[in-house]
Amino acid sequence: MQVSEDEITFLTGGDDPYDDNVVMKKLFHPNLKLLVVTEGSEGCRYYTKAFKGRVPGIKDKPVDTTGAGDAFVSGLLKSLASDSKLFQVVTVVTLVKIHHLQYLLS
Repeated sequence: MQVSEDEITFLTGGDDPYDDNVVMKKLFHPNLKLLVVTEGSEGCRYYTKAFKGRVPGIKDKPVDTTGAGDAFVSGLLKSLASDSKLFQVVTVVTLVKIHHLQYLLS
């Protein structure tokens, strides 16, 4: 499941959306394999039953961010379908998002 920074604020019901324990308690359930919280230019956080992590964003100067989230999610799903390591997947899809934004500028 992927949720945005704005959505996680709503879904945590007023509790601290940046507290990993709050996120796990409020949103994670036994049937969920992966939770990704996208934070725009700041990167993303990811959670599984066994571990959690954060990948920082890659600084850029986008003019138009249309489709950046879609590019991120499509790269994430493609990489996960290829059975890649999660940290590598999230890092690569962050680069995909940046490439998408740069393409829009050209």
